[in-house]
Amino acid sequence: TICTRDSVPEFPHLDKDLVNAAIKEGLKKQQNSRPYSARVSQPCIVKLGTAIHVLNGRTDISQSARRLEVLRQCLGYIFSDKISEAKKTSGAVFYSIKSHEDARIALCNELASYKKQNKPKLNNQQFEMIANLLNCALEASSSIDEHGIAYMVLTLATTFHRKLSEEATQFIYTDIQRHAVWANMQFWEMSFYSDVQLQIRNLYLSHEDYNQNNNNNDNSAVTDSLSTSSADTVTHQGSTITHDLCADHPSHQNGTTVHEKTALEIAAEQMRLYTQK
Repeated sequence: TICTRDSVPEFPHLDKDLVNAAIKEGLKKQQNSRPYSARVSQPCIVKLGTAIHVLNGRTDISQSARRLEVLRQCLGYIFSDKISEAKKTSGAVFYSIKSHEDARIALCNELASYKKQNKPKLNNQQFEMIANLLNCALEASSSIDEHGIAYMVLTLATTFHRKLSEEATQFIYTDIQRHAVWANMQFWEMSFYSDVQLQIRNLYLSHEDYNQNNNNNDNSAVTDSLSTSSADTVTHQGSTITHDLCADHPSHQNGTTVHEKTALEIAAEQMRLYTQK
């Protein structure tokens, strides 16, 4: 059965002109009237405050400086043969090495400074702790060595050693061979090209320029690499090397940036001089 409702009235006819007029009148009232919550604010000059990136960078710099200081203390205890004191700070050092690439770079730079001080010979406890630190740094790095950690370790691992007997000497590279980066042929190619560029600089740079570049590299503290952005940390891709071995990034001296000639620039200059002969 179909239910019908005879009492339902028909929908009235709407005049489109009246509807449009009502809509326009409503829009006009809405535009002229302000919301109740709206407040009229008087324009004023806002004082210039500290930049946000500066505020955020202060904590990063302080944390990096603390990590560097703990790392330096730990290495100082190790090379001073204060192993018990070094073990007290080793936990924080291992954590920072695993978590931060700047700490790994700082570790290699600090060890390179001890290498320059002619302290390559270690006793058994010193040897084990240095090997553990380097293993930790290599484990936290990738197999392509984009930050140049393994490249820096190469020189260190063939320098620091211990005496097993009167005729037997063990170098640290014997304890860091389990990492995947050593099986990566791309790493060895980039290491070869980096060494070639370094030798080009050593061969063609004048004695004065070479000493100036070495002084600039020595004067650039590791804290510069920790306080700046990751762009200042050295990559091993292409032609860039580490701070101690790098010749391709500008050094900072007395607040000014000193440009150092790259190997490509030196080679181009030598070719130009050769053609003029």
